[in-house]
Amino acid sequence: MRLLESSISGICEELESIGFAKWSRAYSQRRKYNVMTTNISESLNSAMLKARELPICSMLEVLRMMLQRWFFERKNEVDYQMTDFTKTVKGILREQIERSRLMKVNPVNNMKYQVIDGTSQYTLNRVMGTVG
Repeated sequence: MRLLESSISGICEELESIGFAKWSRAYSQRRKYNVMTTNISESLNSAMLKARELPICSMLEVLRMMLQRWFFERKNEVDYQMTDFTKTVKGILREQIERSRLMKVNPVNNMKYQVIDGTSQYTLNRVMGTVG
């Protein structure tokens, strides 16, 4: 903080008035393990904030239980999926299917189709994999 204060006057007071939870993941009130970072130590530090005060064996046990719970939750979520898609991808596909219901498809031949989407018209070529 001293280095920061020496380079930008008054910055420390401003950051402290905002609150540590707003600018430091370690003090964030959110579900910390869902926040993506490129620094694994930062992620673990924020998830293990309270456990860091424990003796090393207890801290490692908390870490083991936390990781075990995360893996169990994610495995259960995947096991009950009906498809290989994530929730986000399923949502995108659902939107695309709804939009496609408004389209009219006319076969030109076995490999070409005319697709009419409202006022737009496209030609789909299955052999070339192109839309024009």
